[in-house]
Amino acid sequence: NPKRIMCIVTDPNTNEILASVVNKGFDPNTPYVPSDEKDKATIETLSDSAYVNFLSQMWRNPLVSNTYEMGSIFKVLVGAAALDEKVIGMNDTLYCPGYKRVEDDVLVCHDGYHGTQYLGDALGNSCNVAFMTLGLNLGKTRFYNYIKAFGLDTITGVDYPAETNAQVKSIYNVYGVDIANMAFGQGIAVSPIQYITAANAVINGGYLLKPRYVSELVDSSTGKVVQSFDREIIRQVISKQSSDEMRDMLEYTINNGTAGKAYIAGYRVGGKTGTAQKAVGGSYGSATLLSFYAAAPMDDPKVSVLVVIDETENFEYSANVAAPFCRDVLSKTLPYLGVEARYTENEKNYQNTTTVTVPDVTGMHYETAIGYLAPRGYECKAASAEDEGVDFEITAQYPLPGTKTTKGTTVYVYRG
Repeated sequence: NPKRIMCIVTDPNTNEILASVVNKGFDPNTPYVPSDEKDKATIETLSDSAYVNFLSQMWRNPLVSNTYEMGSIFKVLVGAAALDEKVIGMNDTLYCPGYKRVEDDVLVCHDGYHGTQYLGDALGNSCNVAFMTLGLNLGKTRFYNYIKAFGLDTITGVDYPAETNAQVKSIYNVYGVDIANMAFGQGIAVSPIQYITAANAVINGGYLLKPRYVSELVDSSTGKVVQSFDREIIRQVISKQSSDEMRDMLEYTINNGTAGKAYIAGYRVGGKTGTAQKAVGGSYGSATLLSFYAAAPMDDPKVSVLVVIDETENFEYSANVAAPFCRDVLSKTLPYLGVEARYTENEKNYQNTTTVTVPDVTGMHYETAIGYLAPRGYECKAASAEDEGVDFEITAQYPLPGTKTTKGTTVYVYRG
């Protein structure tokens, strides 16, 4: 029961907006009628001025006109910048002791200790410490150069009214702790259209493209095209090599990290989870914003999806809610666009078997286990209801590792 759900679907190679939706909203064919039944009753009681204000808010497109802290999906941009600047390579490692001291502050990782990990593992684990390290190693100047290069210092120019700009702290007032926070997606707010435009540049070969809703204008009386709008390159942000490497890591995050609930057999899906605390009155509260960016197929991306879920009623992870939402969109869109499924040998074997062996998830954190088990055909649940929404380290599981069971079995996990 979220406050709002927002979603954009694009072609990452052109940045055409294939679909966008906001719930609650309205049908553009009947723009004076809200879609929500309670709102329909409410407008009957409003004064003229209140009614005008209600319509103004209802017609506002939060995908274009509102900004949000995106949380860990922002790590996609930081990872791409670090790779392109050769701050880290695919075979280099990062160390996470569970915290990082930055100036006078101690910033903790969201789910404890990760130890030594490659960049792909750090992205899959959504390790805050690893990305703080990358942001600080980039340094203030290069970090802000990439904010600018990814288009986060200005509007995208999308063909939709009332576009807003990102909320980014001035470089002249930034300290190390600010860079560290921004590097894992906190302390910087962007609009969804800005984020998906930047993320598409990461996976499409490195090109920042102007987004657009309209592909052509047609004369309704003759059917002739009056004007068409082609792919518009703003700049190349990262190299093709960095883009290729990021696609591989995003796919790894689906198959082995927190994002496994977006897995689709036969399609190479890549994606990243984001769970951000919402800032209210200058401080962070318990309300969260769940976001997920996904694209497929990762060897030649045809579709990308960004979903943003604003304030679920109970605390949830993006891995549990936003990732399945993206999976549902992609699983319908890819066949519709004629992208054929190509099954690996493991996927073919899995489809032809009824008995599977339960993997070992002890030692993992709960959110990681949710993603890891999903593409292997398992649900993951905390054994105690009190542990739902707590990213604890798993000390035991049932069924036990190595148990032979049927596909779709729920694995219950326990904290110490």
